Formats: sequence, C-alpha cells, structure tokens
Amino acid sequence: MRPGSAIRRSAVGLAAVLVGCFGEFGEYQTGSGGSGAAGPCDQDEEACPEGAAPSVGGSSAQGSGGAADDAELCTNRNDDDDDGLIDCEDANDCGGFVCVSLLPDPQWIGPLVVRGADDACPAGYPDAGPAGAVLADAANPCGCTCGQPTNVSCQALLTLYEDNQCVEPSESIDLQATCAAGSGAPFASAKATPQLLTGSCDASPTNPAIPFESLKTCLGAGAGCEEGVCARPTGPDEVVCIAAMGDQPCTARFPTKKVLYPSPPTDPSCSQADCSCGAPAGVDCVGNVSLFDVCGGTSQLGFASGGCADLGGPTSFGGALFAATPKAGSCAPISNVDLTRFGEITTLCCGPGF
Repeated sequence: MRPGSAIRRSAVGLAAVLVGCFGEFGEYQTGSGGSGAAGPCDQDEEACPEGAAPSVGGSSAQGSGGAADDAELCTNRNDDDDDGLIDCEDANDCGGFVCVSLLPDPQWIGPLVVRGADDACPAGYPDAGPAGAVLADAANPCGCTCGQPTNVSCQALLTLYEDNQCVEPSESIDLQATCAAGSGAPFASAKATPQLLTGSCDASPTNPAIPFESLKTCLGAGAGCEEGVCARPTGPDEVVCIAAMGDQPCTARFPTKKVLYPSPPTDPSCSQADCSCGAPAGVDCVGNVSLFDVCGGTSQLGFASGGCADLGGPTSFGGALFAATPKAGSCAPISNVDLTRFGEITTLCCGPGF
C-alpha cells in the first residue's frame, strides 16, 4: 500500500460535499478578468480567437486534469499562454477554477492537498507545500503500557451514628492498617467507606521507536483574483488543508489538526523516561472493621465495610482497625515524550475526513 493511500481514502466523505458546490472553499468569487463561467470559445471552435482551443464545460484541458502546450496553468501565478490574463483572470482556460478566501491570516498558506512522501502532486496543485512527518499515535507515541498495581494499601472513613440506621452521624475516624483510638462515646450504628491510600504501576514503552508517517503537501494557489487565491475544486480523493509554522489553533472550516515534524525525525527512539503511569483506579478496597476495648486488646465486634452496620444498641470502643485485601485496579499510561526534541513544527489544519 502506498503511504498516501490511507490519507486519500479518508477524504471521500468530504469530497462528496465539495464537488459541485465548493462548500469547503466558501463563497464563489470572480477573478478580476472574468466570471469563471463558460464563454463562447468554450463550446464553439469558430468563436475562438486564432490559436485558441475550445474547452469542454467551461474549463480547458488543464482545468480537467492535464496541461496542454501553451495553455494557462491556472494555479502557478503565471501568464502561460501570453494573453495578458493570469490564472483565474483567464476565463477561457480556467473556467473550472474558483477564487477563494480561505486563509485566517497571512501566515497561513493554502489550499493544500496531502499526499504520501513519494506520490506525485495532482493537476491543479503543482507547487510543493510543507513536507514532514506526522505521529502515527499523537496521544501515546511510544505505546506506553502499565503493569498491575503494586504496593497498594487502603484506608477507611469510619462514621459513627447515634441511631441504628446510619442517619444521624456523631463522629468520624480515619482508619488505616494501625489501630486508631476511639472517643469512648456510645453509638448505635456505623459505616466504613473504603478508600485507596497508596499504590503504583510500572510503566514501559512497547514501541522501540516512535512511529512516524512521512507525507508532503501540494499547493494550488493561483493569482488573478480580486480577493483570495485561484484554486481548483477538490476531486473525490482530496481533502483541502491549510498550513502555518509553529503550533497554531485550527479553524471551524478546517478543524482536523496534524502536526508536521521535520523528516526524518532526529532520534525517534523510545526509552523508559518517555512513559509513566497514573495513580491506580478501580481498586477494590472492601475489607473489615474490628472494634476493641483498647488498641491491642481483644476484639469486641467486627463488620464489613461498605454498608450500614446496626450494632444492636449503644456501643463504645477504645480502638478500631481496618483490614483490607486490595483487588483488581489498573493505571492509565502517561506519555512523557518531549516532542520539542524533533525541531520546529508546522501546523496542518484540514477539512473533515482527513
């Protein structure tokens, strides 16, 4: 499979909107030398000036995909056929092209189409735009994974109630693996809410090197417009993009963001330092509470954590202990890859479907 084939296949949904209505380009604008509609030379060879060739459907041979000798190349900002009209000004040769204003400000360039690094640029997009490499997985470029939680310990918040249905709380005590002293005040019910106290997971990268995909962009920005640039409407395998140096926000018209890094990237290898893990989550800390006359003494009674325990009447204690055997749980991987090490970036913003 060629490097650019997956990119091109993803564009079909957007192109269905573009063909016929130029929706991604915005409002149609005329060039300063014509309306872009078919003229008499477009259909009638006898109406053509001497030396000019009739076009089909208002566009020349170049406008439909290839360039004829001495025909106007509609996106190269030159007067190729020496008729004094450049690109969109030349309605005879460039009737299938449109003037579009799609750039947020002068630092952006476009319109661009994306191709694999070794693919040829299509007709209508003759110039080389920004090229580089994109991350195959920008969120987790080294494929960081986390092992099972280790060194896990739990605690419980013990709440004591005056009634036997855990409605009227009287006091609360934090219980851990060591005995906590009680106040000695009587209570009728209790509830222990377990919580994770400590724990960690070991992180490791699964990719020996950060996977990049090399690509290039092709620019089709002609002249001859009162505003904007002269551009060819996209075909069924194209998604239109714009680009600017540095880390830039994308616009509503071009919402899909890709970051281009210099290609080939310098030192894309992954190391242990590129990965870490978040705190364990989903750990089952259910355990049991034991109440004592005094810490270190004989247990008076016990109950499981989680629900309300009716102790059968007023009860007091001098010490309490929570014991749990943590189960399950996992840690979320965190990527620590310093992407700035790959050099200056270019922001590529593309229409939906990229």
